[in-house]
Amino acid sequence: MAIWLDRNGHAYLAGEPGNGFRLEISRTIGALNYVQVTAKARNWHPTWFLETFDSASIFADVDFDLSFDISFNA
Repeated sequence: MAIWLDRNGHAYLAGEPGNGFRLEISRTIGALNYVQVTAKARNWHPTWFLETFDSASIFADVDFDLSFDISFNA
């Protein structure tokens, strides 16, 4: 499952418990100081819009923030 926020603060959810989505991540190093990272996901239903999103209540026992990082402390 993935949850993300857009620049307007709207939250979206892809995947579902027990039947998540297929994620493909690729990296291309084209030249000095140039790296392209691509993330693709295949989902069995449309992405869901979440009317409210409070990360403190959903992830109460997890060291969680909204910044992008390749590590997740769970």
